[in-house]
Amino acid sequence: MNESNTIQNCLNCVAVLYENYCPSCGQKKIDTSDRSLKAFFTHFFNEFFNWDSKFFSSVKYVLTRPGYLTREYINGRMASYISPIKLYLCMSLVTFLISTQVVSDQYSEMELDKSGTDNVFADWVSEIRVSKDIQEETFKASFNSELNDKLPIYVIIMVFLFSLPLKIVEHKRFYVEHLVFSLHFFTFVLFCITIDTFLSLIDDDITFISVFLIPFIYLLIAFKRVYKQNWIITIFETGIFSVYYTILMAMLVIAAVLVSAVIA
Repeated sequence: MNESNTIQNCLNCVAVLYENYCPSCGQKKIDTSDRSLKAFFTHFFNEFFNWDSKFFSSVKYVLTRPGYLTREYINGRMASYISPIKLYLCMSLVTFLISTQVVSDQYSEMELDKSGTDNVFADWVSEIRVSKDIQEETFKASFNSELNDKLPIYVIIMVFLFSLPLKIVEHKRFYVEHLVFSLHFFTFVLFCITIDTFLSLIDDDITFISVFLIPFIYLLIAFKRVYKQNWIITIFETGIFSVYYTILMAMLVIAAVLVSAVIA
């Protein structure tokens, strides 16, 4: 039988495809060109203002089923959910609005004002501030403004930095698939940061659990579901990328400190 006569099914709803678009759900027939970065961002812009039940089901799955939405994207079932970047931007907006209203003083929240108390990071910040002859209140205001106003920008940079080594580890996959994995993971991280914003008002020690431990567990399950390696390789890769995630989070704060020192 010729390839042109082979019956093809829609990857989203399994209906028989007769042309380039599914007669049942309307999804375009997926081919290699749909795995390009251009197609990825085109899909995002086309549906950015299309709010419907897809949004709520996408949020539910990204928060409760690690790696599920990424697996759906890889398998070509895209029309049933909103795009990964749209989902990330929505969560980013929620995190930004809540964090700036509930905890506007990130400088004190991170205990950067407690130099000389065995807080190595606070001592480093103090040294930078003193070397540039910046008053603490001025530096504090600059840091809070930098971190609160530009948190979504910092995190989206982290998304791309997180996805690049994934391409090296799983080089046979399209880069966009790793980018989608990273977007879904950091969407969950933003959710954890949002919850931590409220919980930290009750207990300052909860941050490690909500911003690090829970995302580590989420990452482990997501790795297993998406990349389908055995448990030994999955645990090893999760350990490596958990350390990398922690480094990226530290770099976020360090970048905010350095930029604040320049603009204060």
